[in-house]
Amino acid sequence: MPTPNKGEHETDFISRCIGVVLNDGTAMDSSQAAAICHSKWSEHQKMVDQSCPIATQDIPTNLKNRQKAIDTAHYGPLDPNLPNEEYWIAKAKVFNDTPENAKKARCANCSFFNQTAKILDCIANAIGNETDPYQTIKAGDLGYCEAFDFKCASMRTCDAWVAGGPITDNSPTKMAMAEQTKVSFDYDGTLSTDAGKNKAKRLIASGIPVYIISARNSVIGMQKVARELNIPLNRVYATGSNDGKVKKVLSLKITTHYDNNKDVVDKLPGIGKLI
Repeated sequence: MPTPNKGEHETDFISRCIGVVLNDGTAMDSSQAAAICHSKWSEHQKMVDQSCPIATQDIPTNLKNRQKAIDTAHYGPLDPNLPNEEYWIAKAKVFNDTPENAKKARCANCSFFNQTAKILDCIANAIGNETDPYQTIKAGDLGYCEAFDFKCASMRTCDAWVAGGPITDNSPTKMAMAEQTKVSFDYDGTLSTDAGKNKAKRLIASGIPVYIISARNSVIGMQKVARELNIPLNRVYATGSNDGKVKKVLSLKITTHYDNNKDVVDKLPGIGKLI
């Protein structure tokens, strides 16, 4: 039974698939072959949807997260093709540098900018096949911001810019992230949610160590999810309080901690992120 290839459009796959299932005897006629192939395509799309960041598949989520990047980190400019002198002067003040150098700090070379094949496939899947989704991605030089969780364009930037990107399948940034990054999740309202689990799965698939650090008094209720996500049980901590949680995050030298408690996030500047 054929499976969709990377970047293959639905119509191309269905056409290719029908010929295969007719030739190998899986289908008795073209109608049955078409039904089988459409079912196979639907299964493939469900698998893609489940493994992709929610913001790549859901426009309201993407817009919400992008607005957060605009409000808190001044993501922009609106049209990178314009001079935008006021924007770059303001950005230079943030970076304590010149406007000329600030203009060189774009999403395109940011360590948070993800352009791996998997992420681009996720974006393409959501664009659909009415037009060539990969041409759309190429035209906007799109990628995914791992700092704010939204689809972004390479020529923009924000206050969270970090040199060393983008993240590609063979980039030093991806390997360095796996070696240096340690990410933790609160449990209740964070890793217990679909959004939290999906983010943890992506990080684990990238080779990044993931921890569970909760204010719970016992790890017992969290071990099932840890096993489900292949998080080693020695990386699951029940600290008994939010203050204990913060201390554990710092003592383990966690680089990013996801939590649904704003007070905890505020006590972890540069590390804590709301989810």
